[in-house]
Amino acid sequence: MRSWSKVVLFAVALGAASLTGLEEARAASCSAAEASEMVRLRAELGRLVGKNQHKGAVATFEKMLVLGKQKCEIKPDDYKLAAAAARNYGDIADAIEWSNAGGVPSDAAEFATRFGQVKISEKAGDLVKDSGLPFMPDERAALALVQEEVKATGKFTGYLPLGTYKLGTKSFEVRTSGVTKV
Repeated sequence: MRSWSKVVLFAVALGAASLTGLEEARAASCSAAEASEMVRLRAELGRLVGKNQHKGAVATFEKMLVLGKQKCEIKPDDYKLAAAAARNYGDIADAIEWSNAGGVPSDAAEFATRFGQVKISEKAGDLVKDSGLPFMPDERAALALVQEEVKATGKFTGYLPLGTYKLGTKSFEVRTSGVTKV
């Protein structure tokens, strides 16, 4: 398992290293303004992760993805840092996608041993894990994120830690294989 203090140090170093010039960001043929914005966002991503502001870091990386569609380069280290932020925020779907894009499929594979896909379409209500709270911080964050969404809308598509849950009067089990539909 990776030490998150190393991820924070990596984030700070990435933020500092990303200010080396616009030439690097422009290598993929985006405009000068877009390249400048990518450098700014890269530094912001590093700062936010360094401050444990994971929701903001995920939002910043989503802006970087938009610039990536404009042919601005998104580096593997950007994906790795964003995957760590998504993991800590509880957004396991993005953490898996960005781990793979950053060249760390082992992280994505590790998620598959602890999380399962779910699609919830019910009346809004309280989602409860039968066996109590998960131990791992990313599992607790994922559960909290899903609970918030389900309580507000009754809908969620993504990942939950493995286990048995209750939503209203319905019980369901999240497994590693397939998509659990509720």
